[in-house]
Amino acid sequence: ITLWSGQLGLVLGLLPLSVGLALLLRQRHLLTGLVWSILSLKPQYFPAAAFVALVFLLVGNWRLAAGLALGGVIVIGANVLVFSPALVQQWLVSHRLSDALFISRDYGIPVHLVTSLPANLLLWLPDQARATFKWPIYFTALLCWSLGVVFCVIAQRRDWDERGKVALSLTTGCLLSSFALPHLLYYDLVVLIPAGYLLLRSNRSLSVADRTKAIAITAWLCISLYLPIALAYAPPAGVALLFEAALAVLVGLLLQRAFAAYRRPNAV
Repeated sequence: ITLWSGQLGLVLGLLPLSVGLALLLRQRHLLTGLVWSILSLKPQYFPAAAFVALVFLLVGNWRLAAGLALGGVIVIGANVLVFSPALVQQWLVSHRLSDALFISRDYGIPVHLVTSLPANLLLWLPDQARATFKWPIYFTALLCWSLGVVFCVIAQRRDWDERGKVALSLTTGCLLSSFALPHLLYYDLVVLIPAGYLLLRSNRSLSVADRTKAIAITAWLCISLYLPIALAYAPPAGVALLFEAALAVLVGLLLQRAFAAYRRPNAV
């Protein structure tokens, strides 16, 4: 029903995301949505596509959201036909158990490879406090997504280059996915951050003088250097939490620089 193997991230994650972007830049909104619906097979990457579809919908362009919804119906229909409605229902119910497993140390989850800021916060707390703080932490993550939507809707309504606005929206969705999703592991983070960085740097209005390149390279180095530490020492959740917090700060700086560049009169 769904594929979670990290080795499939490039095929079912980055590839549909990149193909969809190419179609979106050619104004093929409906087809973009259909291609991005494939990301539902690799759910860690689907929120970035849904993020862009929501931004477009809020500024009056419904075709991308319609394509995503139509593709989703096709994927769900195929699952029901192949695996039966009962099995699909059991899979949906299993997400509750999956959430419990992901934020617990008792089931063998490699917590040192968890790179989700909400999950790392919960793992850092004592066991008895996790149930109390779980939903406030998840709500805060949702608030980050909401602020990102507002950020990109503002960008869409300004007189900026259309290609840049598309890339900025998808980049914001990718970067938010890198730290604001409840369930994310290290190998997913490696795919999302370079994708967001490449999209952002594809815009001519973003000058090297804005230090966006230096910020992105710093983020990439943080991700690369954390892997040998995680594999060699299996650090506690607190160390992973510091890593994710630093990455979130760099993401914020990157978006702030991008927005400043787009506000210039010659950013067209």
